[in-house]
Amino acid sequence: MKIKSSVLKISIIFFLLITILISFFISLTFLQKKIFINYKERSNLIRTNLNNITATESIDFGSGVNNSINVENNYLDYGLFKVHKTFSKGTNNQLESFALKGNINLDTTLYVPFYKSSITIENSYLEGDVFISKYGFSYIGKTSNINKSLVPKESGREIIWSVKFKTPVADSTSAMKSDSVFNSFSNKTLRLYQNGAIRGLYHGNIIIEGDHLILDQNSSLNDCILIANKVTVKSGFEGSVQINSDEVTLEGGSNLLFPSSIYQNVDAVNKLYINTGSYFSGVIVSNSSTGVIIVHDNARIEGKLHSNNKLLCSGTINGSVYSRHLGKLVGKDTVLNSIKNGVIKSLPQNHPLRLANNSEALLKWVK
Repeated sequence: MKIKSSVLKISIIFFLLITILISFFISLTFLQKKIFINYKERSNLIRTNLNNITATESIDFGSGVNNSINVENNYLDYGLFKVHKTFSKGTNNQLESFALKGNINLDTTLYVPFYKSSITIENSYLEGDVFISKYGFSYIGKTSNINKSLVPKESGREIIWSVKFKTPVADSTSAMKSDSVFNSFSNKTLRLYQNGAIRGLYHGNIIIEGDHLILDQNSSLNDCILIANKVTVKSGFEGSVQINSDEVTLEGGSNLLFPSSIYQNVDAVNKLYINTGSYFSGVIVSNSSTGVIIVHDNARIEGKLHSNNKLLCSGTINGSVYSRHLGKLVGKDTVLNSIKNGVIKSLPQNHPLRLANNSEALLKWVK
């Protein structure tokens, strides 16, 4: 009987010990989860409030949680935009985040500063705030929905945008040897050389240089910078890239997704052809006073287009246009002071691109 009693006591004690251990592990797991959740919530808060963080700061999670994080921030000039790095380090955790930031500034629908005669709007549609010739404009065909028609303030010929295309420093340039390259923004910029078609996957902090670069359905590029004398984007390509080239052609069926950019230099003849069935979303800057931008029928641009030369638009531009001249094609000749078969209108107030209205606007999370 005593033996049975002893066994019962031992069983009860063993059961109590097991219960205590289980309770301890449950509590420990809950505490760790709480710490992680608090850390994650705080890190996410940091990610969504990058504009308010200007220096290294130490943050306490609050009572009951013995954990804190340090936040460090810096910028990398990257094309027309900047890459903002936020590094958050806690006692047991760390988070590294990269955001592409920049300015789209869609303040005006159409701004044409230099005209000494009226503008002919032929079978075209303008909608929004329009700054155009003091001599006015005349309609042929469909009418427009212009909120305000104002005379441009500038009287000079140049409307160069002060924004510059900046490329990060890379150690050296090497030829492409692999068809799959990912380079994180936590690493130094990778600079590659290629001429002709780019085949394979190239994502991240990468500059690709060449004389003539070609993108097609076999090219997978995101967040890369392209620098070349000529760039051709063929049907089937879809990706987000920044291009620095004085001759760019977007063929029908190509899609340059937001936030892409095209930058053309002031000291060269600029040629930009947005062909029928192509799509572009982002920023276009053509700074030379010699050259032309042609937006063909059924081509579509969303974002900002800033041109110091001639814009011939028979497609659709949703966003903001600054152009030294408007024109139309008659055969092979260009007739200025006119726009034919084009649509230029502002984006809706709730459009995502509207959020990018200052130099610190967050455009995209990158890796």
